Amino acid sequence: MWPILVEVGPPGSGAVPTYLVFVLSAFMAGCLWVHRRGRRVGIDPDTLVGLYLVAALTGFGGARLLHFLGGEWQRFLADPSVLFDPRSGGLAFLGGVGGGLFGGAIYARAMRLPAWKLADVVAVALMLGLGIGRLGCFFGGCCHGRACAAQAGGLLLDLPGGEVWWTEGLPLLALRFDTGAVAGQLVYPTQLIESAGAFLLAAGLHQLTVRRRRFDGQVLAAMLASYGMLRFFVETLRGDLVRGADHLFLGTTWSTGQLSSLALLVGAVGVVALRRKAGVGPESVFQDDVEEGAFADDLDDVLKAVRDH
Repeated sequence: MWPILVEVGPPGSGAVPTYLVFVLSAFMAGCLWVHRRGRRVGIDPDTLVGLYLVAALTGFGGARLLHFLGGEWQRFLADPSVLFDPRSGGLAFLGGVGGGLFGGAIYARAMRLPAWKLADVVAVALMLGLGIGRLGCFFGGCCHGRACAAQAGGLLLDLPGGEVWWTEGLPLLALRFDTGAVAGQLVYPTQLIESAGAFLLAAGLHQLTVRRRRFDGQVLAAMLASYGMLRFFVETLRGDLVRGADHLFLGTTWSTGQLSSLALLVGAVGVVALRRKAGVGPESVFQDDVEEGAFADDLDDVLKAVRDH
């Protein structure tokens, strides 16, 4: 829809992809969330800097690996080095989640961090990052939906690579691309649907974090289950060529994303079974925050005294 955000240098010499800007913004937003929220459960933020690097590396590796295994596994087996070629293939979000959680768990164990508390914080950050990242997919023109039967109602946005229309009846919004396999057709705005769903899940999971958590790991389990259902639904509307190959499972054809969504649901059940009797471990606000709060109270007293005089 708007694949190139800005041209760099002379025409044709370089460009900044809009997708890349959103992906980097998503990662930064997730790290900032973990950095700030981790303090509220007593985790020293200085110990989390290495986590971000490990999660970035293992998450990227997982995202690339699932992309190729889901749709281009023969190409990957013929030349595994394609995994490190940024000009080939794409990224699978669910692979990134799996790789990032795996790397994060190893790091937490090595640094003796409260892994399940950290996982609950990361769960919210993942949905926040996904909400931002899918906007990058929207502007990049990838991960779009299949053609829909809705009638165009009116033009909302005219972008360099396509248009956004409101429709008479569901899905209320639809996209129309200028090029590609679905050029000229109204398609489901699956990127926007998933982005909106991810932001709502982030808000709901945060409320669970601060108010209703019954055991460490509960927010992670809720994220795996809720996002698994959201992604499974979105996959039924997807129509892009990079959504992953169709697989025969239980006599039915499933996309790579749908099978991965089922794996998330199984993972959620596993976390609940493992952690439901563990309860919530001791937590306290990181000491620096306590001192900052005391300083703020002292400052309020000083300002009050100045006003009174």
